Amino acid sequence: MRQPDGRLEAHELELSPKWTRRLEAIVRGYAMSTWIARVIYYVESPALGARIARCAVRERAPVVVAAWTVDEDLADAIYGAVEVAVES
Repeated sequence: MRQPDGRLEAHELELSPKWTRRLEAIVRGYAMSTWIARVIYYVESPALGARIARCAVRERAPVVVAAWTVDEDLADAIYGAVEVAVES
C-alpha cells in the first residue's frame, strides 16, 4: 500500500517462525529502507509477535505487530499458493 509521501506500507504474514537472528536481519532491513513507511506483521503466536516487536524496538524499525488467528482452510490455501509460486 502506498502512503501519501510515496513510501510503501508492507504487510508480512508470518507463517513460519524464524530464529531471532533472522528476524533481526529482516527487521533491520526494513529499518534501513528509505522507501518503507511501516511494516505490519500478522502473527498467530503471541510469543513470536513479542520477539518481532523486541527486534523492531532494538532496530528502531517502523514495525507494527497484529494478532492473527489461522483458519485451517485459509492456511491450506495460503500454503498451496506458496507451493505453486515456488514451483513456477
